[in-house]
Amino acid sequence: MNGKFRAASLPLRIVSAAIALGLLIMIGVFYQSFGLQVIVALTMVLMVREFLTLSLIPLKAPRTLVVWYAVIAAALFASLLRSHEPLLAVSLLLTLYLSVSIWITRGQLSNDLLLPAISRGLLGLFLCVVFPYFEIQTLRLPFGIQWFCLHLIIVFGGDVAAYFGGISFGEEKLMPNISPKKTVAGAVSGLAGSVILGIGFAHWFLPHTASWQVGLFALVCGFAAQMGDLLMSLVKRVAQVKDSGSIMPGHGGILDRVDGVILTSPLIFGFAFAAETWL
Repeated sequence: MNGKFRAASLPLRIVSAAIALGLLIMIGVFYQSFGLQVIVALTMVLMVREFLTLSLIPLKAPRTLVVWYAVIAAALFASLLRSHEPLLAVSLLLTLYLSVSIWITRGQLSNDLLLPAISRGLLGLFLCVVFPYFEIQTLRLPFGIQWFCLHLIIVFGGDVAAYFGGISFGEEKLMPNISPKKTVAGAVSGLAGSVILGIGFAHWFLPHTASWQVGLFALVCGFAAQMGDLLMSLVKRVAQVKDSGSIMPGHGGILDRVDGVILTSPLIFGFAFAAETWL
């Protein structure tokens, strides 16, 4: 992407992000944790839809497999929310998904497409269903909204810092075979932004958590978020598409925007739970 195009798209990206952030703040203010949990659930539905478009449909997977994937995704999410043994629920439903998927696709996909179709579906269930579940669990904690906001600030703050750091100092490419625009300078700037903004937010809104703990977590979380971004870039490159969708002008689809949040959802829940329980 050349500099002129990036500059032209920046105002659109800012307006689109500001509207989304404004809506999120309003829902948080008026509907508190429950409203944000509903937003996460709706986002999960959109992510499943986008992932189907990216992964299974390009392989010309049978329609029955696509429907089956959607059914399992819904059942998995419902089971996670209601089950007292989430690990057991995940194991049982993923076993069911794998065994039935093999039966459904018998004779309808060649051997070289059968494994990619099933494997991509399995990846999608983790990224679009299992991981968002941890975001909802985070919101259910005593300081859930504060932890949720910390998570978004670390990920999105790192994105912004990486964007401007890459424009200003970026020369050496990070992983050009997956994402040609990302640079080493952008990655380092993103990590610095995640740590600084994370510590700053926690100082004011989570004062019972030590700054060094938040800083270390922000560093790990920021790194994992960047890997989530690269993972989604790989998925899109394999699917030969630029964006996962077009729901957010200037940003693309839901998966384009929350890829880093998805992969780090278990991390924020683990850190928040430990901070509330042990630290």
